[in-house]
Amino acid sequence: MPSKLHSTGSSTVTILHGRAGLKVPEFTGQVKLRVGRRTPHIKTKVFGLKKLGRLPDRVLNPIIAMCDSLLIQPQSPKLVGIAADHGGFELKEHLTARLRGAGHTVIDFGDRQKESDDNYPDFVVPLSRAVASGDVTRGVAICGSGVGAAVAANKVNGVRACLIHESWPAHQGVEDDDLNIICLGGLVTGHALAWELVQIFLAAGFHGEEHHRRRLDKLAALELYEAESAPRIPIPPNTP
Repeated sequence: MPSKLHSTGSSTVTILHGRAGLKVPEFTGQVKLRVGRRTPHIKTKVFGLKKLGRLPDRVLNPIIAMCDSLLIQPQSPKLVGIAADHGGFELKEHLTARLRGAGHTVIDFGDRQKESDDNYPDFVVPLSRAVASGDVTRGVAICGSGVGAAVAANKVNGVRACLIHESWPAHQGVEDDDLNIICLGGLVTGHALAWELVQIFLAAGFHGEEHHRRRLDKLAALELYEAESAPRIPIPPNTP
């Protein structure tokens, strides 16, 4: 059972009870463990992440199990790109405000107003190119279901995008697969959950283990082969 999550504008990461999931050097800042009603005599404890990460499992697991909440606060704000069509417009506006309120710099790739006949590739593809080129650190792509946004984003070489509905793949996709765009469904994912998932996604970092890099190298080689062998087809203009 995951610990309860309390969003305070800081990145929040779900840690499963019984797992020493804090042994991740990419997370920076402080980890706050708020002790719950079962142990009222213990005050809230604050550990530096490196110190907590060095605790053995036999010590760390009981600490996690008795806590009501666990917050991971990043030290460095990120440059985040965000894009959505009409199906994700309201969620985009909500997440943009939350991201800026949390200290991140946000570049909005559109749509800038809710237009029922707009097309998600017109916004998601420019976002994806910015992520692939490094102009933005991470991306958030939204359409009604999130499916179209994910399909469009993954057409751009260097992008690794996925539709996310739960907290575990929001960080595992970054840690193992170097996910750089999170895709959400504006008509299926509530604002509170979407904000939680985006925070988890932004707080995570690629582990860079050899077997993960080997698999990503295979994907990069495939992208290069497809780019060299594919015919050059012009992209239609941004029309309904």
